[in-house]
Amino acid sequence: QTMQKKWYSVIISMALFLLATYPQNVLAQGTESPFDFTAITENRSGEGWIWDADAKTLSLDGFSYQSDQEYERFMTLPAGSRIILANGSINEIDLLAHYTIYGEGELTIAGDGTLKIQNRAADLREADAAIIAEGKVAVEDVQLQITGGNGGIIADQVEAGGIRLYNSDLRFHNVSMALAANADIAMQNCQLETRKADIGLLAMGGLQMLDSQIDIEANVNGIFANGISAKRTTIDIIINMDMGGTALESIGSYVPNVVQPPILIEDGKLSIESMGNGIISQFGSLLQVKNSEVDVRANDVALEIWSKGQGDASEIELSGSRIIAEGKMGVLIFRPQDQDNDRPVVTDDAIITGKT
Repeated sequence: QTMQKKWYSVIISMALFLLATYPQNVLAQGTESPFDFTAITENRSGEGWIWDADAKTLSLDGFSYQSDQEYERFMTLPAGSRIILANGSINEIDLLAHYTIYGEGELTIAGDGTLKIQNRAADLREADAAIIAEGKVAVEDVQLQITGGNGGIIADQVEAGGIRLYNSDLRFHNVSMALAANADIAMQNCQLETRKADIGLLAMGGLQMLDSQIDIEANVNGIFANGISAKRTTIDIIINMDMGGTALESIGSYVPNVVQPPILIEDGKLSIESMGNGIISQFGSLLQVKNSEVDVRANDVALEIWSKGQGDASEIELSGSRIIAEGKMGVLIFRPQDQDNDRPVVTDDAIITGKT
C-alpha cells in the first residue's frame, strides 16, 4: 500500500508540474507553425479553411491535414480567437506535433461539426497537448475526438477561467490527461468519454457537471479537483491499475477555518470500479448525496474522508439516497483529536462492505 501511494503521488505530482509549466516548455526540435494566424493581418483562405483576420475567426469546412513532419505548433491563434466548424463538417488533423492547436489567450471552438485530432508522436514529451490556451478554453456544440498525446485540452492560466464545455460530445483516447486546468472546469449537457488515459479530469479549481454523462476509463485517477459538483449527471469511472490511485478525489486545502467545497452528487448516479481507491475527500470536503445512487467498489478503500472541523456534521450526508461502499475498507474517516468521534459518520442509509 505504501509503495502504491508513492507511485500515485509521483504521477499526480508530475501532472501538476506539467500543468504549471506548459507555457514555459519549448520544443528543441520541430519546424515552425504552418498555420500561424498571429502573423496574418489580412483575410486568407485555403482548402477547407477561411481566416477572418478582423473577427479572429477560423472557419473549418472539411479541413484535412496529414503529415509526417514534426511541428512545434501546428496551428497558432491570437488571443480571443474562435474556431468555427461548419454544420455537419468533418475536420481532421493527423500529424506529429508538440501543440496541435495553440491559443495565445482565450480560445473558443464552436459549431455543429466534428474535429478529429490524432497525434502520432512516439515520444510524448513533457508539454504535449492537442489543444492548449493561455486563457480560457470554451467548447460549444461540437463533436471533438482526440487521440494520442500527453494532454487533450489544457488551460494553464489560474485567473483565466479554466475550461468551459457546452452541448458537446468529447472523446479522448490514449491521452495522459484528457482535461486539465489550473482553474475551474465546468460542463453542461455534454457527453465525455476517456479511454486508456492516466488521468481523466484534473481541475485545480472546482469541477462542475450539469446534465451530462461522464464515462472515464483511466489507469491512475478519474477525477481530481478542488470541490466537485455533479447535478443531473451520470458518472461511470473505471480505474484499471492498482497503484494507489483514486477514481474521484477532492483535494481541499490545508488552510484552517476555511469551509471546503463538498463533493456533491445530486439527482444523478455515480458508479465506480477501482483497482485502487474509490472516493477520497481531503482536508474537510464533505460528501453530500441527494436523490442519487452511489455505488463504489474498490480494491482498497471505498470512501476515505479527511474531516476538518465540521462540528456536529456527519462526513457523509445522504438525502433520499443510498451508498454502496465495498472494499478492503468500506469507509475510512480521519477526524481531528478534538472532535466527537462518537457522532454518526453517515446521516442516512448506506450499505458498507468492509471495515469502517
